Amino acid sequence: MLQISIIIITYNRPGDTLELLQSIGQLEDPDNLLKEVILLNNASASNYTAVKEFIRLHPGNKIRFIDAPVNLGVSAGRNFAAAKATG
Repeated sequence: MLQISIIIITYNRPGDTLELLQSIGQLEDPDNLLKEVILLNNASASNYTAVKEFIRLHPGNKIRFIDAPVNLGVSAGRNFAAAKATG
C-alpha cells in the first residue's frame, strides 16, 4: 500500500494543533497509511510546548515538527514542508 505524508501548517493555534494530532493518532491502522506527518510551525508567537511534548511521548505517530525560520505564509509554507516530505 502506498503511504502518504500529511502536511500541517500551524500559526498560533497550539490547542487545535494538539487536538488534530491526537485525532491522527487514533486512525485505524496508521502504519499502513502514513509515511509521516509533517507539522510546520509557521513562526508562531504562541507556546507549542504541549504539542512538542505530545510528539515526544508518541514517537510511533511519525510526526516531524519543524519550526519555520520566518512566517512563510500559506503557499510558501506548504512548499517548504512538501520539500521535506518523503511520502
